[in-house]
Amino acid sequence: MKKVTIYSADACPWCVRAKRLMDANDIKYDEIKLEFDSKEFDELVERTKMQTVPQIFFGDELIGGFPELQAIVDQGKFEEMIK
Repeated sequence: MKKVTIYSADACPWCVRAKRLMDANDIKYDEIKLEFDSKEFDELVERTKMQTVPQIFFGDELIGGFPELQAIVDQGKFEEMIK
């Protein structure tokens, strides 16, 4: 099973929504909190070419942000995607 990782930041409403959606659906995940001027944030930007959070990964696959996660859960595709 693929590990689910959410890169998030404090005071980010989309990050809060993503985590609530995961929790409401009993989806286990690791959270990596970022500061926007940190080495970790720079590494995420280099990896994804995006400067927004949340960024959600299933294993090494970038899913995107909250809207993409919501669509996956709504379509019932989550379990299939993390196999």
